[in-house]
Amino acid sequence: MAKFYSFLLFLLILILVFVGYFHRVTAFTQDLGRHILIGNIIVSTHSIPQTNLLSYTYPDFPFLNHHWLSEVVFALLAKTGTLGLLMVSTIVALLAFGSIFLYAYKKIGVSACIVSLLLLPILFERTDIRPELLSFLLFALFLIILFKNRERQTKLVYLLPLLMLIWVNVHIYFFTGLLLIVLFLTDGIITKKRNILCNYNRSLLTLLILSLLTTFLNPHGLQGVLYPLSAFKNYGYTIEENQNIFLLDSLGFHKTSVVYFKITAILLFILLLFRLRKAKPIDWLLTITFTCAGALAVRNLPLFSLAVLIPFATNLSGIVEYFMPNPKKTMSQKQILPVHLLFILLIAVSLWHITTIAKKNQFGFSEDPGASKAVDFFQANHLRGPIFNNFDIGSYLAYRLYPSEKVFVDGRPEAYPASFFQNVYIPLQENPDTFTKIERQYQFNTILFSHTDQTPWAEGFLKSILRNTTWRVIYLDQTVLILVKNTPENKGVISRFGMELTRLTARFDPNDKQSLLQLTSFFSRINDPDAMFPLLQQLLTLDPKNCTALYNRAAIALSKQDPLGASYVATYENICKKHLLQ
Repeated sequence: MAKFYSFLLFLLILILVFVGYFHRVTAFTQDLGRHILIGNIIVSTHSIPQTNLLSYTYPDFPFLNHHWLSEVVFALLAKTGTLGLLMVSTIVALLAFGSIFLYAYKKIGVSACIVSLLLLPILFERTDIRPELLSFLLFALFLIILFKNRERQTKLVYLLPLLMLIWVNVHIYFFTGLLLIVLFLTDGIITKKRNILCNYNRSLLTLLILSLLTTFLNPHGLQGVLYPLSAFKNYGYTIEENQNIFLLDSLGFHKTSVVYFKITAILLFILLLFRLRKAKPIDWLLTITFTCAGALAVRNLPLFSLAVLIPFATNLSGIVEYFMPNPKKTMSQKQILPVHLLFILLIAVSLWHITTIAKKNQFGFSEDPGASKAVDFFQANHLRGPIFNNFDIGSYLAYRLYPSEKVFVDGRPEAYPASFFQNVYIPLQENPDTFTKIERQYQFNTILFSHTDQTPWAEGFLKSILRNTTWRVIYLDQTVLILVKNTPENKGVISRFGMELTRLTARFDPNDKQSLLQLTSFFSRINDPDAMFPLLQQLLTLDPKNCTALYNRAAIALSKQDPLGASYVATYENICKKHLLQ
């Protein structure tokens, strides 16, 4: 029975990984579109762009493309359609986590399943289609080969330099492969301190040197090898994924992945201390290194999940063995009930994770419309630039409009001088006079602005630009606002689509909760409760227990002294069990 339970749990965890990655595609509006575009440029020109081709503000600014090979892969896969991209990325994720999980499961058993249930919510921090997925797979291969070699020297280790040749051209995380070899070499020196120059250590040192030399086989040579050390030197714009977990906590970002990370890291350190005499040096080295990496940047959390699965499961198995019978022996009567209860609990937790993640990530194949309809509108009505756009939408605009139109900025801080963000991009949104000055410099004709941008300067810009008579709103949907300059050349499009500030009409799917939430947030930010209220009502029709909608509806009703205000407050308090309204 224990074998059946264990196998069922193993399958459920693999299903959980699949559900976590096979979800609605939202990455096009972020970076995926740009990756495909540059991949197509590389394929068609047989060369890797060395400058920022996509922007008219800094077209000659040097840009080191450290993931060019991933972009070529994405461009080729994109020819099969978005479903093909999603399927391949999901398979890569399954192979990355699944290979480490399978290795641990075959050696350790149910402990690997228990640990996976803690680590997968951390891994799910980043599940979009990104070049780093290929890094995760290569990281997993390095880790498994090095663990196998630690148990018994294997010729598989000689694959590491060949894998590094791919990795250095796929993603910036290639340096973590070198780091893994260093950690295992350090472990070898500690465990074999009486024979430091043993064959095991000498082979790892040789592989480290060969792998390091292999990293020079990239289009940028030494500069490409050293790029991980200098990547953030010219980074004038703050991105959430690069921030440490403590800063995000202080700013009010509450991430499920961070909560699981903190819990898991604490439990893991307690476990290693409890098994201080039995824990191997490599367990400590991997745990300390990748706990620090995860704490320093949110984008590193998946690496933590992959790196500590084997050490965590190995050391946990020493405790689990007290409760679990040896599979080769018959369970005693006293063991039957506890074992049944433990497996039922683990299976229940797995099923809960699957249903929760499926709902949160919108499991299944679909595409978030994002900015696509706004760009369709731009093209159908023959709008023209120069375009002013914000950071969030730039990569998608480049994907759809290049080369006929270039963007003001895209989602690569490293492709622009740091001073551009600090002295131009942010100030022009904060100060209407600065915007006017920059507008004259670049002669903006159209504004495409992602109003889901949560930065304070974006909120200020939205309020000011909507009241700027030089510009007229011609389009609004759940993601994008389009304005054109009030000039004779734009008179035709303004007469057909122009809207007054007091009568903004959005294009959206009334049955899509995410669209309704985004639009209510937009109207809240520009202080338009009249436009916001019917959207809240529609949202509550679809989701009667949506606390955000219930709270906002009650707040608007009270501010307008609506007789139903008290009833709305009571409904909010009853359903959400919060008493935030006085």
